[in-house]
Amino acid sequence: MINFITYYKEDGLIQSKSSVPYDSDVFTTKEGHDVLILTGLDDEVQDDTHYVDLKSLEVKRKIENPAYLSEDKILDIPEPSLIHITGPRMAEIYVEDGFLELEADISGLYTVHIFPSNPWYLTKVITVNLV
Repeated sequence: MINFITYYKEDGLIQSKSSVPYDSDVFTTKEGHDVLILTGLDDEVQDDTHYVDLKSLEVKRKIENPAYLSEDKILDIPEPSLIHITGPRMAEIYVEDGFLELEADISGLYTVHIFPSNPWYLTKVITVNLV
């Protein structure tokens, strides 16, 4: 079997991992995607932990997301990032300035999911009790 991934041409985000028989000559991709045949890291490559470096066309491991909670703020958020907040209230926020001040009109435990637009960062989840 030939293992391959499809990825987004504009940012290197891995879309899927598949395999075909050695005698297959057909790779089907969606518009805006490209195919990369894998060697070496085949079994451990996953879309949530790896991305394609568009300059070298190598699959690389994502790096730790530097975002952290400090009192009522999340700092060092990779720019830009999409933030999903779940808890007693839900929200979705697009952060472009690297930080998010947290406040809630309903106290409770909230979970903040940080999805960086840059594919080389891991997603981060932070739980915070807002009063």
